Amino acid sequence: MDLRTLLKILVRRWIVVIPTILVAVLVGSQLMGSVEPEYEAKGSLLILLPTTGTIDANPGDDAPTDDGSRNAYLELVAGLDRTARVFSTIMNDNAQKQDIRAQGLTTDYEVTVDEDAPVLNVTAKDKRPRIAIDTAKAVLLAIPQQIEIREASLKVAPDEKIQTDVLSTPARATALNAAKTRALVAFIALGIAAVLSVALLVESWAQSAQSRRDRRRLTVAVPGPAAVPASGPTPATASATGAPAPKRASPRPGAPQPEDQPTARERVVGGSDDDANVAQAGDGSPGAAKQPGRARAKPRRRSGAAS
Repeated sequence: MDLRTLLKILVRRWIVVIPTILVAVLVGSQLMGSVEPEYEAKGSLLILLPTTGTIDANPGDDAPTDDGSRNAYLELVAGLDRTARVFSTIMNDNAQKQDIRAQGLTTDYEVTVDEDAPVLNVTAKDKRPRIAIDTAKAVLLAIPQQIEIREASLKVAPDEKIQTDVLSTPARATALNAAKTRALVAFIALGIAAVLSVALLVESWAQSAQSRRDRRRLTVAVPGPAAVPASGPTPATASATGAPAPKRASPRPGAPQPEDQPTARERVVGGSDDDANVAQAGDGSPGAAKQPGRARAKPRRRSGAAS
């Protein structure tokens, strides 16, 4: 079935297609209203070098290190990107997510690293905007705590500890339309399938009904079987077997009998019974019978005959 045939069926069965579309729209509006939107909250945190100490910002450089204070925002070195990736892995771990969940928050969050700077981006999602916001804030707070725990286990000197700075804290959550978009796409697909199914079902039923009507009409139009002759031996068979030949049915009064030959009595039209007897007594020659409607001439006497 091509597209043109399908469109013709839809147009021809509009009386069921239109109600199906209306029902699908009503059901879809109810379903779309019941789909709860999803909210998203975002925050970011910057990882910095210690403001004091003897950490070399460029490990491969032979230049002497600076023992005095430094501007950490001017020294965003490549090594901090690796540090950010390490702690993003820690925060995305299932154990850390269970700690966030224990606070009554959601585990649907993700910590990523910016491509151009050692910045940890936190994205939290939930159907409740307040939960999404609180989850993002809790993760931003947990990152410095994890850094301190790791440094304490390594007994890092206070002047060599990594510094952090919260760049942004979520104040509101943004509504996402992804859930409704997915529901809308699914509803459209189901609606199209329902409309096509109803139209094709009605078309199939109508064609079946038309086929039954056509067969019934042909059955009525065809005449009954031809009359079958009565059972019994034919004249030829009867003569061969010695059985009596079947009697011929007497014709209806007034019916023509083209196969019957006229008898001698019937050939004498308008003659008397004597003429018919003469015709029957003749020798079969043409002169033996009298012509119909003419009197028989008397024989003449010969002249000069003896009296």
